Amino acid sequence: TVDIATGNLAAVKRWEGESDLFKTELQTLNSLQHPCMPHIICSFEENGYKYIAREWIDGEPLTNSNTLSLSINLVESATQFIKFISSSPHELIHGDIKPSNLLLRDNKIYFIDFESMTNMDKKIFNYKAETFSLEEKVFAAPEILQGKPCLQSDIYSLGMLLAWLNGGVNDTGLCLSSLAVDSKIKSIIKKCTATKISDRFSCAEELLTALKAVQESKTTDIVIEEQKIITNFTIFVDCNVCFGWELANAAATYFGMKT
Repeated sequence: TVDIATGNLAAVKRWEGESDLFKTELQTLNSLQHPCMPHIICSFEENGYKYIAREWIDGEPLTNSNTLSLSINLVESATQFIKFISSSPHELIHGDIKPSNLLLRDNKIYFIDFESMTNMDKKIFNYKAETFSLEEKVFAAPEILQGKPCLQSDIYSLGMLLAWLNGGVNDTGLCLSSLAVDSKIKSIIKKCTATKISDRFSCAEELLTALKAVQESKTTDIVIEEQKIITNFTIFVDCNVCFGWELANAAATYFGMKT
């Protein structure tokens, strides 16, 4: 819809009757501000329904056909948000990180669903195990399905997200054999998705450090590889200049180089 006060597009979400999920989302949007989440415009009730109008995020659904570098960048941006909500004084758990609750814009992940947000002091989790969809069961940590979320539950889902972005998740769950990634990435995914909570990364900051270390090593590898290509494929042509230019471009295209 359109926010008539500003003329900007807005997204409107509706709940029927009394809903704890509505209350949770409203409280989250009213109390938190972060670059990876939309701003609330207003909330209202009408004809037995409750509504929240929020900023429209002009993004695209996530896909699992990304370059490794982009997938790491996306999980980094998601982890930055989880670091923000899990740190003191919030100590919040998102509890429902999955592709359908995320949007991609400018190579950054945006969160658009906050119904399952909870904190470490809550005794009751919003969702019951029997209401989980297949997607939620695949991406949710085991303790989420048991209604006992903890701060490491989001770490599990971030690991599943990293695997999914690289084609390593199917309807039955994690499939490491399908991942065409190096051992460093696989070890991060394994540590995130460990069944035992104490075997996972202890916090989002620790996961961020591991992801940044992989990105830095990838950048170094690319620089070294480009240097090798420049050394190995320097081409000297003694002929017509126009033909030489065309040959250089054809060779560059064939070898995946830039001129």
